[in-house]
Amino acid sequence: MSAVIERETPQQAARRFSAGAIRDGFQPQALHCYTDESGDALFWRMRANNPATGEKWIRPMHLEGGEFVMGEPAFDEGKPIYRLHEIAGHPDAPVFVVEGEGCADALVKASLIATTSGGAGSAAAADWSPLAGRAITIWPDNDEPGQQYAVDVAERLRALGCTVRVIDVAALDLDPKGDAVDWLAVNPGATADDVLALPCLPCLPHQTAEPQTPRHVSRCMADIKSVPVRWLWPGRIARGKLTIVAGMPGLGKSQITASMASVVTSGGLWPVDRSRAGSGSVIFLTAEDDAADTLRPRLEAAGAVLTRVYVLDAVRAADREGRPFERGFDLTRDLDALADLIDTIGDVRLVVIDPITAYLGATDSHRNAEVRAVLAPLAALAAKYDVAVVAVSHLNKSGGADALSRVTGSLAFVAAARAAFIVAKDPADPDRRLFLPVKNNIGPDGDGLAYRIEAATVGDIHTSQVAWGSERVTMTAGAALAAIESRGSERGEDDAPQRGEAEAWLRDALAAGAVASKELKHLARADSVAWRTIERAKKALGVMARKHGFGDEARWSWELPADEDRHTDKDRHRTPPTPDDVAAFAESEATSPFVERVSAKAATAQGLGGLRGDDGGLRGCTADEYAKARGAF
Repeated sequence: MSAVIERETPQQAARRFSAGAIRDGFQPQALHCYTDESGDALFWRMRANNPATGEKWIRPMHLEGGEFVMGEPAFDEGKPIYRLHEIAGHPDAPVFVVEGEGCADALVKASLIATTSGGAGSAAAADWSPLAGRAITIWPDNDEPGQQYAVDVAERLRALGCTVRVIDVAALDLDPKGDAVDWLAVNPGATADDVLALPCLPCLPHQTAEPQTPRHVSRCMADIKSVPVRWLWPGRIARGKLTIVAGMPGLGKSQITASMASVVTSGGLWPVDRSRAGSGSVIFLTAEDDAADTLRPRLEAAGAVLTRVYVLDAVRAADREGRPFERGFDLTRDLDALADLIDTIGDVRLVVIDPITAYLGATDSHRNAEVRAVLAPLAALAAKYDVAVVAVSHLNKSGGADALSRVTGSLAFVAAARAAFIVAKDPADPDRRLFLPVKNNIGPDGDGLAYRIEAATVGDIHTSQVAWGSERVTMTAGAALAAIESRGSERGEDDAPQRGEAEAWLRDALAAGAVASKELKHLARADSVAWRTIERAKKALGVMARKHGFGDEARWSWELPADEDRHTDKDRHRTPPTPDDVAAFAESEATSPFVERVSAKAATAQGLGGLRGDDGGLRGCTADEYAKARGAF
């Protein structure tokens, strides 16, 4: 008789996916389910926050082949809006549109119909058509992104024939960034009629009262004055435009940006063609290289003028109580902060974002619509301030000679850029690197360049720098990548950097415990990591494969060996929660546990850290305590 395999619940999957974030201090807040009009689940959005820093952790997941995987499924007409089944089930009811699932849930508890597309920058990627012709009230957050979200949503809904009102949040006496949840918290007895009676604006924020019929904005071409492209690096990188530089790790992409910064800040000469750069300042957003021990030494070695180089480390914000804190820069909501820095410096010519995928917030980098929604405002900022924005990215390992498709993530990255370059090894010389164009919409189809990475010393610090070759390279990016892949295939081996990346990827994927091998394949495919490289990493790490069940229902899982260190020093020194901590979660909506009891060792391995008994020692915990202490997941 075949064994019965219990399916993983959404809550269990969310706990597994969020294990790393929880170990880093994040606390689960909610698991939001997006449905179709019939109420069938389409995907879930996990949400957690870090009470110490105010940071948010938001990730989607969905079912694929009967198993939960990270990411959203593909939607041809845009992402569905939240609580779609309730909208369809009440066709005559007014609908509230808010910013964020939590606000929608709060209004639903007040017996109203409410929805959202997600965060403040999500309106463009959503499918609003189910609201066509409906009466809509938009309740924005009490901040500038909230007001802009109201404008973005209202424009789309009015085009669908909706009647749109916008609540006047300034009249609600809310704190900065206050939202519907905050208002309901101070008005606990408010009814649906009370909410419907809230004051509304006579017109949209930042707009004058106009007819609701959409009006065109156009210009006659005869009235448009032709202007030449303004170049930072003539023929290669333009001012006022977005440029992508992509390549595998370890090939010197960051050293190239340091070399660019040297030329710009010193008004020096560009490689090979020896044209002189107009001097100016440079801003770096760098998530992978430390400014003190890596970036500055490289800049010094390259000869950059350090007084003209700035690093955007973080954004200073305030929590709901007005207490200041710093958080990481996010392209989806912090472009005003970047614009303010550009204004403050005054002569910025170049902005380097390295890598761009580290600054996308909750954006799914594989979704074209979401990536376009992030890059379009960034391109507009580049044009407004006449600065060149160089975004560094990685290459996926999918293979093939189509260089454009090798840039990690959505093709929207390359589509939005006016120029794109690939960094690759020279197939004929393993110590030589190539800087090759794959796209240039505004300049000639130029040749590539060659360079080597040379050791350098700054004081007593060892670093590296780019040494550009003196001749142009005529090999195309596609030919270079195909030749490199062919050589690797003939040798039957991957490059060492790829193996190291795969080992780090696999160790991270298995950090929370055993994972189904089928799910690992889905995750590897999403991250463009070759499965053959993962299998080599499995052997190198001593990963154990276990079989569960028999016959057609059998499945395999992978897990790290028992002696593999799964915890950071921060995990080992975290103070375990007390029974009082557990009680604080008594009101959480955690799912019913699927085990009866969790040992102290197992609880510690899952990031809970164990519980303290009356004698102060570690003890196990019941499944109820375990689920509650883990929070909303």
